[in-house]
Amino acid sequence: MDKEVGERIRHVRLDKGYTRDTLSMMSGVSEKYIFQIERQHTGFSVDILLKLTKALDSSCDYLLRGHTEFPYENEIIELIEKFEPNQLGKVYLMLSSLYEIMKRGDL
Repeated sequence: MDKEVGERIRHVRLDKGYTRDTLSMMSGVSEKYIFQIERQHTGFSVDILLKLTKALDSSCDYLLRGHTEFPYENEIIELIEKFEPNQLGKVYLMLSSLYEIMKRGDL
């Protein structure tokens, strides 16, 4: 198993603000087992991967390989990374506005 899989699971969990206990309740996977997976102390089955993927609202592709099959996702991330840290607030505001416009169907 790729060492980074556990790190990606932990990263997604923390990004969502979930504790291991929360993820355990949402996925049905024990908190101890999640800890072991995140620390690369153990492997896991496809069934466990699917439970974690669903609870984290992520993709197996991302958790296993570090990227997804969603079109343009990596390109968007690369583009955002080109901005200076002091520009990211404005980028966020523009993307939020664009999202709201698209959600209303105005674009």
